[in-house]
Amino acid sequence: MKFCFAVAIISLVIAAPLGAQNPAPPSASRTRVISDKDLFDFIWVANPQLSPDGTRVAFTRVNVDEKRTSYETSIWMVATSGSEPPVRMTNGKHDAQPRWSPDGKHIAFVRGGDKDESGKPRPPQIAVLSLAGGEAWMITDLPKGASGLAWAPDIPFRYNIRII
Repeated sequence: MKFCFAVAIISLVIAAPLGAQNPAPPSASRTRVISDKDLFDFIWVANPQLSPDGTRVAFTRVNVDEKRTSYETSIWMVATSGSEPPVRMTNGKHDAQPRWSPDGKHIAFVRGGDKDESGKPRPPQIAVLSLAGGEAWMITDLPKGASGLAWAPDIPFRYNIRII
């Protein structure tokens, strides 16, 4: 029961500021049925992850790309207090599945969508972002890619991400 309540609160904390970025027109003047083309304007929040100290949430923001041919995903973060707007943390077009390090100083995530010299998409790999600043760095280079990551708190930082 506590988990469901926490997820509901987290969803509200994330959704409220995201919705404020694109305010809806007054409903009295423009009521209409949602169409399939409205999908292009939707923004989804996926995979919220509460920080170890409970003060922040990292999540995946999903939207349709400018060409309207695929989805773009990026990692964002917001304070659980709702006192600040969400902040984009990654610049990749296919960053997802954020996971907090046990000490709350890093976020590991899956980065996909990069293309090789021939234009073929490379398999997704795991990257780590330091919250102290700087760019994310790739920590895997597996031929078939990686996903489903989890931090292992009992192993030193350099080697403590498990791919499950």
